[in-house]
Amino acid sequence: MQTAELINNVEFYPPVEHTLIGSLLSEFEYKKSKITSFSNEIINSMSEVSCYFGSFYAKQNNNNHPPSLSYLLEKEGAVKALEAEYWNKVILLTGVMEIMPEKRRHELHEQIKKLETVEFNNDNIKSTVTDLLLNRDRFFAERLDGVFKALSGSHVTNQPEGFSKRMIIDNAHDCGLYNAWSYTDYRKIGYLHDLRLIVRKFAGLPGEGDVNLSGVTSNLVKAAFKVTGQWMSIDNGHIRLRVYKKGTAHVEISPDMAWKLNTVLAYLYPTAIPPKFRQKPKKQSKEFKLMNKPLPSEVITELANSDISTQFIKVKAYSINKAIEKELHSVLKQIGGVLTEKPREKYYYNVFSFDYNVYEAIEEIIRTGEIPDHRSYQFYPTPENIAQDAVAMADIQEGNTCLEPSAGIGGIADFMPKVKTTCIEISELHSRILKDKGFNVVTGDFLKLAEKTSKRFNRIIMNPPYSEGRWKAHLEAASSLLDKNGKLVAILPASVKDKELIKGFKHTYSKVYSNEFSGTSIDTVILVLE
Repeated sequence: MQTAELINNVEFYPPVEHTLIGSLLSEFEYKKSKITSFSNEIINSMSEVSCYFGSFYAKQNNNNHPPSLSYLLEKEGAVKALEAEYWNKVILLTGVMEIMPEKRRHELHEQIKKLETVEFNNDNIKSTVTDLLLNRDRFFAERLDGVFKALSGSHVTNQPEGFSKRMIIDNAHDCGLYNAWSYTDYRKIGYLHDLRLIVRKFAGLPGEGDVNLSGVTSNLVKAAFKVTGQWMSIDNGHIRLRVYKKGTAHVEISPDMAWKLNTVLAYLYPTAIPPKFRQKPKKQSKEFKLMNKPLPSEVITELANSDISTQFIKVKAYSINKAIEKELHSVLKQIGGVLTEKPREKYYYNVFSFDYNVYEAIEEIIRTGEIPDHRSYQFYPTPENIAQDAVAMADIQEGNTCLEPSAGIGGIADFMPKVKTTCIEISELHSRILKDKGFNVVTGDFLKLAEKTSKRFNRIIMNPPYSEGRWKAHLEAASSLLDKNGKLVAILPASVKDKELIKGFKHTYSKVYSNEFSGTSIDTVILVLE
């Protein structure tokens, strides 16, 4: 497969707005006419009195006098400055600056900066834009070649595996704790940043804000240092990174991505990389696992930079993007965290508490780049809209006694009458939260408590655990605690809709709720038993 064919398989290059380029020429010609029609006679006639304008200006500006009006006579120079500005605008519209190697970008910038551009006219614009667009594949290949040489420390002719071979980066992280002479080579971090941009482009991943991605990359290296010596998956699993105590980093590209990068390198060196390194692998690599729901890199780095104790994690509440903060909080809640302290004066952190040692879970998130699929500490709070619908369907009447048998931190109970509601919760941390809210709380395993109690309830509203079919045992246990003429409302997997689950009860089902629970794609339905 050729480079052009490979790149055209994805929306790799940004579309060029040719109509905008045409409008730029009109703008330029209008401004140029203003410059060239400027009257020299007016400037010369002002020379006798311009000093008075200057004196007044100086008094208003700390005795800084304005320049002589004679600079306004330099029309040719003004036109050159105008041309440079509009050439820069045209080049930016082509999108080639995003894919050019640093050397070419620097040369273009210098040409514009020194006002050494060619005349800005229709013919020159057409020829320049055409040339830039026709050479996009070459520019891209040159940029990737520069990244390869910088990170591998070798020319592709000496390393025919190309990106299929592990790259080793010295001084990727300043680890003064272990080596007083260590330092961070930010130029190499910059090349790693470039590699990430290219990989994310091929993978169809968002750029995460290209301007700030270099800083995110540096933070990811720091995050990898937190799990020293372990592979850390980034960019949806297409790249994995490992950092050692001495600050050395190992970088590997997934085989499914490496062959694409090697194909691009072959544009410049057709005979250097053997065909086997430029072919799509027949099998998925076991060492590289693509993620279903990769977390944003900023979330990973915020977790890595947080203050973690055994059952608490302190995350900053300042200088953080609100969308990233929301995602970060969602991740912590999904692994059982409860927000127990919010920022206050001179205290710029949110504190999440856990009822287990959270180190392992946080480390796994940093290492894999996604929320761990361990049922033992995953927690899915009931969405507010579903909780409200469930309570409304229960039709709680005055004098009714109520039960929430899997209360969590009150996702459903918050909409039930506190004085008449009993909450059962197995987690001691969650139980404390519920008690602080004013609920009557029983801490323990609901299934065991249901076997022992003789108490009955008029209304039971629940969102039972789903894993391994546990919802059915919880539903049966709850139905045994229902008083005569009572109602049981349960949020269940949508797959049970319209089925008879408990004999002797009237079954009424709600609409299906799709993708409402954060952290899981399961669809749900509300069942009313009476």
